[in-house]
Amino acid sequence: MKPKPKAVNKPSPHSIVHGLDKPGVFTTVSNIAVDMGWQCWLLETRYEQLRETVTCTNQSISKLIWNFKSDCRHGVVSSGR
Repeated sequence: MKPKPKAVNKPSPHSIVHGLDKPGVFTTVSNIAVDMGWQCWLLETRYEQLRETVTCTNQSISKLIWNFKSDCRHGVVSSGR
């Protein structure tokens, strides 16, 4: 009788991508992807907050300038003392 070959839980050498055949590599890649996703979301959120702040500041400055010009036209501007 011919001996039956045993099943071995070892990937074929042709399917191994160097560096990814080490334990924990996929976890690390996954963690990096999650971290990058989180950082992108945080950056987008901070950008939106900053954009809103700049928009509000611009509107406030525009109102101040408009009021100042209006006061100048009506002779209401004080000397600042």
